[in-house]
Amino acid sequence: MVFNPVKDYFLSRDDDCPEELKVFFSSEEGHCILSFLEHILYIIQKANLKLQRRYLAAVSLHQIITDLKFNLQQRLNSSFFGTSSRLKLSRLDPESAEKLKFSFARFIERVIEYIDEYYLLKKKDKNGKLIEPKCIAPSLLCEVISPFGLPTINEITWDNVTKCIELFQIKNLNEDDLFNEFTEIQSLFISIQNKNILLYEQVQSYIANKSNPNIYLATLTKNSLDKTTEVEQDNGDDSTKDSIVAKEIRSDHLWAMLLSIKPSPNLHKFISFLFSIPCSNAYVESVFPQ
Repeated sequence: MVFNPVKDYFLSRDDDCPEELKVFFSSEEGHCILSFLEHILYIIQKANLKLQRRYLAAVSLHQIITDLKFNLQQRLNSSFFGTSSRLKLSRLDPESAEKLKFSFARFIERVIEYIDEYYLLKKKDKNGKLIEPKCIAPSLLCEVISPFGLPTINEITWDNVTKCIELFQIKNLNEDDLFNEFTEIQSLFISIQNKNILLYEQVQSYIANKSNPNIYLATLTKNSLDKTTEVEQDNGDDSTKDSIVAKEIRSDHLWAMLLSIKPSPNLHKFISFLFSIPCSNAYVESVFPQ
């Protein structure tokens, strides 16, 4: 961790170091606060990086937000603020430790509230009363279409399809043919899953065959970096992070492969409509800070 070098730097500046920083870096509380922030901001940053993926569509947003809120809520319910923070809190006097725990919990609560303000449109006025939203909350829309962003279609039901049609009022669809195509695609997916070749490898092979080899290689490298997840092992003041590449199946790639094997005009139009719904400009905005 960079705490000790940064601490030594500021404290070595003597009179040039602001008094607030001297107090912060000289106290055990300061070290504990930074350990908590390292722990909690890592979780938030992982979700943030997923939102910056160039291929992100609204079908994937609900899962990302739900996972983030669940991780934060679990830590809040369990009063778990990271192993390093727990060890440092145990060395503080009870009053100081409880004060920090309260501030940590409030920090997590505020992050969840912030997410709900924009995703659930649970905004409050100056008096603390909920403001009646003037439009449909993004959560309602994204939750309806979220099953189509999963890396499997076994869990999608016909009810999921009809809810999307009704919500977006998708026209010029023959629902009888759409039902038949949907059923056939699910049957096809089951047969593909039962092959000796991993589904991930089948999807990657399809994408490779559809793309220019050079472009595909560059895209695959970029996607591998996007899907790299860090595993943090926190031992006292020291932490090590190893990177592993998760073989994650992109839902848009999966649907593209299935629809190429089994031409389904109505289902193709339906899926194309859902995946054309944007959900974030984070990928575009991420260019400017670089």
